[in-house]
Amino acid sequence: MRLIPCMALAGWLLQGLFGISSAVAAESARLSAASSDTFARGVNFNFHSVNLAAVPLCLANGHGATITDSARLTEYHNFQVRDSSKADLERLEAKGITWIRSMVWFAYRPVSSLNFVIGQNGQQAAFNLRSLGKDLRKAGIKNWVIAFGPQASADPKCRRIDWGDCFDPTTVDTSIKFILATRAALNSSDLPNLWVDLSNEACPADLPGSVLYQRLYNNQKQYLIPLVRSYSSRFPNDRFTVSCIGDQFMESRFRNIFDFFEDAGVVPKFIDAHLYGDFSTPLDERAKYFVSIAANHALPFVVGETQINRPDILQVLVDVFLQALIRPEAIVHWPVKFRSFGCAADQDEVPQ
Repeated sequence: MRLIPCMALAGWLLQGLFGISSAVAAESARLSAASSDTFARGVNFNFHSVNLAAVPLCLANGHGATITDSARLTEYHNFQVRDSSKADLERLEAKGITWIRSMVWFAYRPVSSLNFVIGQNGQQAAFNLRSLGKDLRKAGIKNWVIAFGPQASADPKCRRIDWGDCFDPTTVDTSIKFILATRAALNSSDLPNLWVDLSNEACPADLPGSVLYQRLYNNQKQYLIPLVRSYSSRFPNDRFTVSCIGDQFMESRFRNIFDFFEDAGVVPKFIDAHLYGDFSTPLDERAKYFVSIAANHALPFVVGETQINRPDILQVLVDVFLQALIRPEAIVHWPVKFRSFGCAADQDEVPQ
């Protein structure tokens, strides 16, 4: 976690995390002139094409209507996909992007989407990841987040009727082996600085009396504790975490994920919250809570997802971080602007 150097830091400590003294306010105003340029910026770089014409179909046809079979990772051995991706990376780097986040979606039974890696045969995914990592470094990208996302019955959130009702616990060991083998195939010397999200948005929430939330909690506990323990044993020097959705339940989500790490006998190396603008609790309140977690645990923190092409949402985050005088490692955008469309992606990954 990097602190913004300033003479007003003592005043900030006396005023409390968000009580802004006049000296701190002046420093914050000075830094505000830099706005979003004060922070490292990144994008989630997952789809080689987004069908913008299909945006109106997302609510009826599903959130993946715009990105059917367009995951970069599963097609990165295709020279056309790789060449277009390298051109995209050059444009992103020219726009000041220094972080890239890549999803590794995987499953174990046949699935309809080509966006998923079939985990029993992950050699192609490992080869494609290595190729992507080399291209990131060549393009000048400084930091790379790899985020794993189990799908279908391997996913603790697997949904047939209700969330978590089709999770198969017998897949846990296979998932762990897949993740460890994928990581082992990467030579860190060829890559940007590596950060690993062991399970994307996997922090369970509390809702007392809810059978659904208790099931999700039990499923994630059954999956994450052995995963965290195994990964930390194999790669103790890696920066790794489990990302949390930063919604109105984020306080209980972070409490539970820290409990899981403690049960595994491990401390996360950073924390990652996905802070979108459209939840019932105001964004600035959720961002302030996220900062307080990072400060209390003295951990680096990353906004692993937030809307793209939304300067209003970005400015809320920037203002909170400037007032707290604590820099996130990065603010990383997801290619969605209007989540009300129900789309997983409704914007191109390379902002115009």
